[in-house]
Amino acid sequence: MSRSNQAVRVKTPEAEGTIYFQDGEIVHAACPLLEGEEALARMLSWRSDDYEILPAELVLHRSIFREFDSLLNAIIAPREEGGATSEPQSLTEATESTTPLAHAPSPRQVSGQATQAPRDVHPPTEPASPPEVSEATTKKESASPPPPITPSREEAPETGPPQLSEKQRHAIRQALAPLEHIEGGALIDEQGHVLVSTLPEAMLESSTMETLGTLIQACHRSTERLGRGLYHQSFIQGDAGYLIISEAGESLFLLLLASAKAKLGLVLLQARQRAQSVSEIVASSATDDA
Repeated sequence: MSRSNQAVRVKTPEAEGTIYFQDGEIVHAACPLLEGEEALARMLSWRSDDYEILPAELVLHRSIFREFDSLLNAIIAPREEGGATSEPQSLTEATESTTPLAHAPSPRQVSGQATQAPRDVHPPTEPASPPEVSEATTKKESASPPPPITPSREEAPETGPPQLSEKQRHAIRQALAPLEHIEGGALIDEQGHVLVSTLPEAMLESSTMETLGTLIQACHRSTERLGRGLYHQSFIQGDAGYLIISEAGESLFLLLLASAKAKLGLVLLQARQRAQSVSEIVASSATDDA
């Protein structure tokens, strides 16, 4: 089968789509009601481990013309906090806008009537006495506990990394094993602490891992504050290859390193599949403890 001309079919319980490669580049993508770059963006947002590589075939209709690196950066690369204010290179121009709370129209502006608060022309000569509160009401209010405060994701207390058994660590190392152009990976938490790794020790210096932790936290804040929801994945391109960070459970992330020769579409699918496998291995610890 030709590796330069092939197709990948991605399936979810609700829908399925196909990505077509020609001469090592994505030239067409299609899923229900969408095609081209919009369909590719939709399929890359799916959480699916079910994909199939189809036999090589000639693509008669081309709907994607951008180079693959530029295309993926537009879809996946996270926006840094406080980035440029120019129009983003998105696949579909944003059509929804939100009104900041500080500029929301007041009820008076909506009704079209400018009203003023009534002035107290004749102030009372004596202060009004507070309303009487019955003893039963006082006891009821004092007995009711205050409502719990739910911290946001940024304010959530640190619970520390999960405790993994040797059996789980062995299973995670197998999930991180090098394959083709994937050179290895590591399971880290939001602070960059390494739990399991198949990377060389020289790559696991504390300063490097702390930088990764800072990057993950910045991605959390950026995606939420820019209205993109919760953070799930980052894709970073360098001269010598690629770095992919994927969510792999509560406050855990899978770091994969891929060579510059990697087929990025297949590497992204493998990153999601491996992250899901690692998440299930980590979750099995809580199940066994229960």
